[in-house]
Amino acid sequence: MRAAIVLGVVAVLFPAAAGAQNEGSKAPGSGANITKEQYLEQAKQRATKRFDRLDANHDGVLSPSERKTGNRKKSSQE
Repeated sequence: MRAAIVLGVVAVLFPAAAGAQNEGSKAPGSGANITKEQYLEQAKQRATKRFDRLDANHDGVLSPSERKTGNRKKSSQE
């Protein structure tokens, strides 16, 4: 279940990689090429960190109130 939630968050937050990039560093946005595996790993790491921030009681499940709180925080930052 947690994996499905994490993948859902990844799909929403990171729908596509940045445009064409040059050879070199692995960091997105640095102008370097990135493989699909690298991109997915970085997206998974970001999604895991976000999930852990949203999971206020650390039970491994995002309740509707935890998701709502996360959406409010995101809206206030825009």
